[in-house]
Amino acid sequence: MHDKNKRFLIDVPPPTISGNLHMGHVFSYAQMDFIARYHRHIKGEYLVYPYCYDNNGLPTEKLAQAAGVSDQDKIIEFSWHESIAYHILFMRLAMGWSWHHYTTFSPFAVKLAHLSFQDLVDKGQAYKAEREYYYCPLTGVSVSQNELTEDGCYERSGAKVELRRGEGWFIKVLDNLPRIRAAIDQIAWKPEMYKARLLAWLDQCNTDWSISRERKYGIPIPGEPPGIVFDTWHTSSLSPQLAWHEANQYEVTLKCPIFDVRFQAHDIIRTWALFTIIKSVLHNDQIPWRTIVICGHALDDQGKKISKTAGNFVPPGQYIDQHTSDGVRYWAAQPQVGSDTRINPVVMEYGKRCCNKWRNAKRFLDMRTDDAKNKAVWEEWLGFKKGIDAAFDQYDWTEAGYLLFTYFWHHFCDVHIEACKKEAMSGTLRAIYDDMREYMGVFMPGTLIEKKDGRDTPVRPHVPN
Repeated sequence: MHDKNKRFLIDVPPPTISGNLHMGHVFSYAQMDFIARYHRHIKGEYLVYPYCYDNNGLPTEKLAQAAGVSDQDKIIEFSWHESIAYHILFMRLAMGWSWHHYTTFSPFAVKLAHLSFQDLVDKGQAYKAEREYYYCPLTGVSVSQNELTEDGCYERSGAKVELRRGEGWFIKVLDNLPRIRAAIDQIAWKPEMYKARLLAWLDQCNTDWSISRERKYGIPIPGEPPGIVFDTWHTSSLSPQLAWHEANQYEVTLKCPIFDVRFQAHDIIRTWALFTIIKSVLHNDQIPWRTIVICGHALDDQGKKISKTAGNFVPPGQYIDQHTSDGVRYWAAQPQVGSDTRINPVVMEYGKRCCNKWRNAKRFLDMRTDDAKNKAVWEEWLGFKKGIDAAFDQYDWTEAGYLLFTYFWHHFCDVHIEACKKEAMSGTLRAIYDDMREYMGVFMPGTLIEKKDGRDTPVRPHVPN
């Protein structure tokens, strides 16, 4: 049972419906899941941790068009069918979502996008003007300064942008820079260096946020002719509200509590992170989350970022088939917060072996008949446990995993189980094993499954919240 008064709110990055998911997604989503499972299973908190996806952008539109789908309603339906493969992969990865769910092009998301726009217009924070803007000739859409690389290319296409002039809608950024900077400073950044990176970028910011686009697919801007729609970030920047109000039966309001944490990649800091901060400041005069955790990228054998565009990846299912989801999750737990890492099947296989070791330890303890206690051994575990909790509370899953697996392999198994063959202490070891199980399940949910009569039997049933 989880107490709704002890809640933990996670602003989940909704993956874009744009093709197959790859190991980069597995890498970062597994790391987020370590924190979610810790707060649910160890701290007993009620989670808002939604399964969600983004079907409101240009990548979804292009994917649908490549499949011969162009009508807006049909594209939304198409994105739902495409999302099934995402859901299956996340299930195989043993993601511990709460029961909440949202998309960025649902009827509720449309209402929220319109409400956000009207609130900003009423406050004088959104305005319509004719001015120069950046245009990507390859995709045929206008783009904001935030979406440009250092050499003036559009991030999503790699094409050099053109400077054009036209009329559009903007949200005031330049006038609000002191408030935005103050909000960025209030948030705990993991790692801290990414806060400095965003603040440095703001030093170079010289335009307001362009939120209107000339596209056939998108949420229409009220009062504008057909084909004038909101930029996808206008809706994605409302992800805390989408998650919170989905959890509270779709109350159409911009008010929501400050979330505990946002997880995201470092290549969208100046878009998704910044835009969410801006919306939270302008709508509610608050920060969107207390902490933001910036995840690294998974790299191929050559050290290059794995991406859909590059196509340099093996489908994640193949790694799960060979090394189990627990092995893959163990690999994702090794790098420091915010750091990139290469795909490493050797590490995955070690994680798979760790699960086998866990089950073998259980079989050994089941064969012991004594219930003897050893206070020193128990207190040693409590010392490790305290360190694990402290690491998790700082979003340091690497240190937490290091302490847990070091204790299990080199203390519990190598020392105490061996000593148990000569000295009676099975009562203490069983108590440690049971206490350690929830921590092991944070990283490797498969350790919560026991083999009985040839069948997989959960140690306890998984009930989301």
